[in-house]
Amino acid sequence: MSLDALMAIPNLINKIGDVKLRSQLLDALGSTIEVAGQNRELTEENAELKRLLLLEQSLSFENNFYWRECGPDGEVDGPYCSACWDGEQRLIRLHRYNGRFFGCPVCGVVRTKDGEPVMHGTSEKFRRSSRDAIRPAGARRLGADQ
Repeated sequence: MSLDALMAIPNLINKIGDVKLRSQLLDALGSTIEVAGQNRELTEENAELKRLLLLEQSLSFENNFYWRECGPDGEVDGPYCSACWDGEQRLIRLHRYNGRFFGCPVCGVVRTKDGEPVMHGTSEKFRRSSRDAIRPAGARRLGADQ
């Protein structure tokens, strides 16, 4: 039953002369609308959980980095921050610095290219440097004025 059909029911119920029947029908309508809302919420939650499951199944962990399989030929994308994924299931791409380090612009984790930890924390200096990192010619930072 569509939402429009449900919304038309109160007008039809008001035409019924029996007050007790009208009250029961309005209660049933309220319950139906509540269940429909719960169903929508559960459907959305289920879709999000399926998306997370597929994402998690596509990840592999190697040398303290996560890598995501993104093609049928075994192509991988990454590296991604293990601290952000393990802690909050946020897949954050690590940025490369000086050809020797990978750093997370969200949590501040810095690792060598071999995955060894260098530092961890919410270093504002590191976050600022990741926002201002050198970009390819013609590239603009997201949100930058045009």
